[in-house]
Amino acid sequence: MRTTAGTLYWDSDGNAANGQTDGSGTWTGGTNWLSGANDVAWVSGNPIVFGVAGAVVGNSYTVTNTGTAYSAVQPASITFQGGSSYTLTGNSFNIQGNLIVAADVTSAQTISAAISFGTTGNTTATLSNNAVSSAGTINMTGSKMLPNSSASGGTLILTGTGTGTNLISAAVTQSGTGAVAVNVTGSRWNFTGANSYSGGTVVSGGTLNMGSATTMKLAAGALTIAGGTLSSSVATTTVGGNVVLSAGHLSLNDAAAGTLTLAVNQNFTMSGGEWDISLGTTYDSITGSGTGIFSITGGLLMLDVTGAGFSYTNTYDILNGFSNGSLTGLTIDGYDQENYLATLSDTGVLSFTAIPEANTWSLLMMGVGLFCVVRLFKDGRAKGLTEVLD
Repeated sequence: MRTTAGTLYWDSDGNAANGQTDGSGTWTGGTNWLSGANDVAWVSGNPIVFGVAGAVVGNSYTVTNTGTAYSAVQPASITFQGGSSYTLTGNSFNIQGNLIVAADVTSAQTISAAISFGTTGNTTATLSNNAVSSAGTINMTGSKMLPNSSASGGTLILTGTGTGTNLISAAVTQSGTGAVAVNVTGSRWNFTGANSYSGGTVVSGGTLNMGSATTMKLAAGALTIAGGTLSSSVATTTVGGNVVLSAGHLSLNDAAAGTLTLAVNQNFTMSGGEWDISLGTTYDSITGSGTGIFSITGGLLMLDVTGAGFSYTNTYDILNGFSNGSLTGLTIDGYDQENYLATLSDTGVLSFTAIPEANTWSLLMMGVGLFCVVRLFKDGRAKGLTEVLD
């Protein structure tokens, strides 16, 4: 319960007369929080702020939670601001609301403690990075992130306007029967932890990058790209549910070859959006298994044919291992369309057919025309001979 009015500002020197100051210290020890004109001891339930607004150059500081795990430290929200870099460590704690990186942040902020988010009545948490500087990021490196109320599940929203890449190596997980969902609506987020939530993932803005081979392997529920970008930065990564591309971009392992492997019996569906595909000796692909199928009813395959070993005479098995496939309304671009025609079969094989050159067509038509003239000439002679005999 909140017992101190308003926002608490981290004030490491415990001296309100000096104003708010950056620095290291113990979260739950001493009077290290500035409230109004006074320094106070830690009180849960208030919004809290780390960093001095507008500070351009800062140092790195550590704030350690020595209180009882989860229950002793429960801020209503956390905001990082200014130029200093903070690491929040020690025992686990609960963020009841949002975690915000302000526009003036110019360095990485880190939470290395395990956290839960939300409350029994509010299990939605928002991580928002709005830093103008690409160096302003939030890194969640603790052992896990989970909802406070396992019975009702929760939603983790990753958003913001920041252009830096935020690291989430903490495993987004759940316990009990409540499903946790992840929605990405802005900024750039790199998942590397062993996530195990079951409420599905929706990317509708920003970028979600799969930074390890197994980060989404145990995450059940559909992985839906409805805008923004789903990317990977490893050669192979596995997802636990269906993959749905309706808008936005799917990009595997940047310019190198990348494989997206679906769990057994899972499906790939594409009705819009763009799948960026690198082709070469190795190439991008999606692999299914069991009874899994692929269905394409629209969208764009944007090819990169600059890879080493690419040849228009080769075929590329970009959708493989599925029990069945169907496609219609697909557009393919990014290759030499003057000389080749690209097609994708219902078995998932991409191939190219050479288009005859204009001169070849001209010679062919001339040959056809000459044949017709000779034929007419012969027919005419035969007719004349018949008349003479008659």
